[in-house]
Amino acid sequence: MATDYCKYHPLTTATWHCPACHISVCDDCTHITGEMENVPNCLICNQPLTSISHNSAIAPFWQHYTDFMRLPFNLLGVLCLLLLMILPTIAPETMLLPLAGGSYFVLAIYGWGLLQHTATGSLKYPTLKNISTAINRLSLEVSVAIAVVLVLLGLLAVKSMAGAIAVSTLLIALAPVMLMAVVIDKSISSLFQYHAWRHIWMAMQLAYVPLTGIVFVLVVTTYAVTNLMADILPVDGLQGLKLGLYGYSLWVMMSVTGYALFQFQKPLHFEVLGKKNKKRVVNRKLDNQAARLEVYLKEGLYDRAAALMKVVAEKQKKNPEIQERYYQLLVFMQDKEQIPYQATSYLEALLETGQQALALQVLIKLQFLIPDFRPQTPDMCFELAKACAEQKDFPRAVSLLKDMHKDSPHYANLPEAYLLLAKLLYDKQNEKHEALEILEYLVLRFKKHPRYAVMEHFWRQLGGKPKNDFMD
Repeated sequence: MATDYCKYHPLTTATWHCPACHISVCDDCTHITGEMENVPNCLICNQPLTSISHNSAIAPFWQHYTDFMRLPFNLLGVLCLLLLMILPTIAPETMLLPLAGGSYFVLAIYGWGLLQHTATGSLKYPTLKNISTAINRLSLEVSVAIAVVLVLLGLLAVKSMAGAIAVSTLLIALAPVMLMAVVIDKSISSLFQYHAWRHIWMAMQLAYVPLTGIVFVLVVTTYAVTNLMADILPVDGLQGLKLGLYGYSLWVMMSVTGYALFQFQKPLHFEVLGKKNKKRVVNRKLDNQAARLEVYLKEGLYDRAAALMKVVAEKQKKNPEIQERYYQLLVFMQDKEQIPYQATSYLEALLETGQQALALQVLIKLQFLIPDFRPQTPDMCFELAKACAEQKDFPRAVSLLKDMHKDSPHYANLPEAYLLLAKLLYDKQNEKHEALEILEYLVLRFKKHPRYAVMEHFWRQLGGKPKNDFMD
């Protein structure tokens, strides 16, 4: 069977097909509707896509049952089991119940480490580092919950064996799906969320039956062995045996559950932690704007691409790359109505990131395209004028500063901007009369400005005289 490849990413295997557009695409080139059970839509026609099945290279978890049986028997696991089996024999009888709770807590923490380890697809013996890195707040919460449940089951078995068996049977059926829900959602509350369970059952379907079957066989075997030994061993010895056997069963169950997550990673929308601690994201984020933009551009749907880029640019105003891409797209589309506004945003992003030289280059090209272009804000005009002055582009600097008092009469830095304008007119363009007019405007309007003395001195230097001089 030939492999289908994505139309827009030729090296990526296609996972979806659009019956309307007759194209095959990968996960990145689809539009997710927002509900996990729903199929994604086509970016071109917005119609539902059909899934393309590919043979999985991952061997089913039921073919690795021998690996799961031996996985807990590494050095760390064996030492942990032996220690927890010995403790009840040396502890006082009154401490057996608290000791059981603490032991189940430790067993659950180690089991959680095994679950996280096999969820990466690895069936090698886990190292101490593998186990320790899996310990976090969530693992502690899950371990406490498991310890409480097992202790309560033990107490229930003392009063009603039939009740304990009924509850145990229910837990056998639910334990894997509950653990999977917690791992996928990374929340202890998912233990009791039916919609999370339903999603897992729909993803695994009949494959969930052998998973619970493995758990059932383990628990029944452990129960049978402990009952056979009940008449032979003392109370503390029997408690130690129960801890060891139930702990081993718990570890195998959690290992199988982790590998089942790995096997069904895609339908479960599960993020797998791969080699070198890099996440291979199977559940794509709803925010796939970059992929959508690429599809729109390749299909020539420039209006859609511009609408998408406008949203992205508004969210990331200080990102020069995003602003530039939207600006270049508008230039390509020759949208002269939107270009001035986006050009201002692009220039502002460049100035805020300290790229004055590049901002000046963009301004020059932009004014070649639109000769009467002027930035929308006085701050940008001032900043660009200073950049022009540094690059010795004096005429452009003067044009940016001229008539600023008409467009922005209440601009806070107007005195500074007009001082620069007057200096450029006088020193660089030999326009003494215009410079004198600018300075006279400043002297008459900004008498309480901190730099009034500088303005007046410069004005007098160019020949300006206050009314008092004429009266004398």
